[in-house]
Amino acid sequence: MSNYNPVLDPIQLSKNHHFLKLKYFCEVKDGTHDTPAYVENEENTYPLVTSKDVNNGILSFENAKHISKEDYLAINRRSNVERYDVIMPMIGTIGNPAIVDTDKKFSIKNVALFKTNNDLIKAKYLKYLLSSQIVQKQLAFLNRGGVQSFVSLGILENISITITDDLNKIVAYLDSKTSSINELIASKVKLINLLEEKRQSLITEAVTKGLNPNVKMKDSGVEWIGKVPEHWQIKKFKRCFKIFNGKEITNELDIEDENGIDVFGSGGKFKKTDEFIYDGKSVLFGRKGTIGKPLYVNRKFWTVDTMYFTKFHKESYPKWFYYVLKVYPWHLIMTQTALPSIVGSDIENDYWCIPPYKEQQEITFHLDQLNDKTDNLILNINKQISNLKAYSESLIYEAVTGKIDVREFETAQ
Repeated sequence: MSNYNPVLDPIQLSKNHHFLKLKYFCEVKDGTHDTPAYVENEENTYPLVTSKDVNNGILSFENAKHISKEDYLAINRRSNVERYDVIMPMIGTIGNPAIVDTDKKFSIKNVALFKTNNDLIKAKYLKYLLSSQIVQKQLAFLNRGGVQSFVSLGILENISITITDDLNKIVAYLDSKTSSINELIASKVKLINLLEEKRQSLITEAVTKGLNPNVKMKDSGVEWIGKVPEHWQIKKFKRCFKIFNGKEITNELDIEDENGIDVFGSGGKFKKTDEFIYDGKSVLFGRKGTIGKPLYVNRKFWTVDTMYFTKFHKESYPKWFYYVLKVYPWHLIMTQTALPSIVGSDIENDYWCIPPYKEQQEITFHLDQLNDKTDNLILNINKQISNLKAYSESLIYEAVTGKIDVREFETAQ
């Protein structure tokens, strides 16, 4: 019983498959765990790839910081990355492997390196394995109790993988099947993006033109808005609502506390407290950090320093202004710095064309229905994407354990 492995022992392999320690399949290395000095991206500098540069199985240099040639050479004495090697984050989101499909010179930090000696079939098979539940469950089991998501080089070397003589056939089968699935997923992601664009367009139309296509129009005086209904009034936002700063809480409760008050920062709800800064209908929007993603709240809440909240004047329907701020051109008042920020008075002193209170309500009701319909469509599409991903994972699992006879697939081709 002492040698029982709760991850590997329940797995039934075909007679042609067996387990093998990863270190016997390929050389396992890692990059630096230190932070060298960053330099400007210019000649004789090199990208330093971290876990943030590996997403959805793709390596990107677009946002990678650069280091000097001296640091590059020092790091690469430990881990020289070459074409068709496989890399995988060792910290944060673990298990997102990518095949190096470039001869570009770069170094790695907190990233595992699996050397394949320029063998693309070996690289593809390894990528499938590292993404599979066989490896992912081992990583979770061996790394249990860790303070943060981190997997050591020693753990990686001793991960068990499945091996067989038919690697070429398995890779050909999985390439064909998963590429078709990935195309379906990509088409569904594209559909979600189109739905979001359509939603944004319809919200913009409703809060700038109203719902009546036959209403008499006038020039708004705002170039990007154009003409607006003649009976709408051009007002400064400060005539409609007042903006207030958030502040730090004095007592933090457990995030699962059902009686706790939600605390919002610019990125959304992130903790709870035992008091509220305001109770009622309000629109919250980021002061710094995440800008341009307003939230509508109708309950007791608290906001910290990075999040503004609003109190509305008479004849101002709060949720209508939530929709206005969803399409507001935040980039016109946002600082172009590493940590974007806005000033509340810039919003208060800006102009918008405001319909009568009853029309604000009517537009809001219309947009609420549109939102619900769009949300339900996106929810269903995301469920389809989740099912496709689960199907892809099951195909990989069955192929690398021998439950699928890939010879039948080849014959069918």
